[in-house]
Amino acid sequence: MKNAQESIKKKIYEEKVAPKGQKPNFMTIEEGIRKVREGFFAFHVELTNGYKVVSDTFLESEKCSLREMEYSGIQKIQEYGIQQREANRIYTKKPKCDSHGSNFGSVGLVDCYSAFFDFRDRTSL
Repeated sequence: MKNAQESIKKKIYEEKVAPKGQKPNFMTIEEGIRKVREGFFAFHVELTNGYKVVSDTFLESEKCSLREMEYSGIQKIQEYGIQQREANRIYTKKPKCDSHGSNFGSVGLVDCYSAFFDFRDRTSL
């Protein structure tokens, strides 16, 4: 991004990533993914490296909420399918989301047994 010719990318780099006179805003993959996990944070990372950290650290329900954004500028490579072919051959795949967005566990009557007695005792006072 430092050498980007497109005005939007250049402006993002100069104002957000590496403002003049300030320490650049770079971080490790682990730190960036941790901030994404905490919420309301976007992080630019090579997908396969990010997927590895996500696979190792995220819960199933958290994996389901991740979204990717396309980075324009590599369109020709994508159009010819070269990038996808190489990605399928070499890189770690996106972690599979098995929870289908739910984060709930089932609870039976036996699990609530003591709560029922506690409720009964409190209401009979």
